[in-house]
Amino acid sequence: MNRKDKTMRTTTQINTCTIERKFPEWARVDRVINGVEIYNMNIFDNIMTFNQDNLDGAAFDYFGRIVTYGELPALRESYARGLKLAGVKEGDVVTLCMPVSIENMMMLFAVNLVKAISNNVNFLFLKNDFDLYTKDKGSEVIVTLDAFLP
Repeated sequence: MNRKDKTMRTTTQINTCTIERKFPEWARVDRVINGVEIYNMNIFDNIMTFNQDNLDGAAFDYFGRIVTYGELPALRESYARGLKLAGVKEGDVVTLCMPVSIENMMMLFAVNLVKAISNNVNFLFLKNDFDLYTKDKGSEVIVTLDAFLP
């Protein structure tokens, strides 16, 4: 959806075979699997290296909420600040109990940024297995929507 004109929907077709990927200076080949070089980068870094020339492109278009690739780094930083304010630190287990959404993906990226461990659980099963998915996993923090648990 074009941000200036909410009545028009625009799409951009990108031929992924022609993308010239530019790696950060620190990126190195970690291993090769089936002839494919695997770099020492997390999923967020991989996404951004493929889209650094497409920063105005829609990374998420979720029920009309558009987030561009250019907005992703600052949004991830914002979510990471929130986790840190909640006391999350490197190595902590953070249980994410959320439906598929922009917020869920950004929390996953933010947990990775603070070098915590993401414990993603299906919110439909959490009520009956709360101890298994949180206490037994050593979860320090649970992030959920208040509609799921009292």
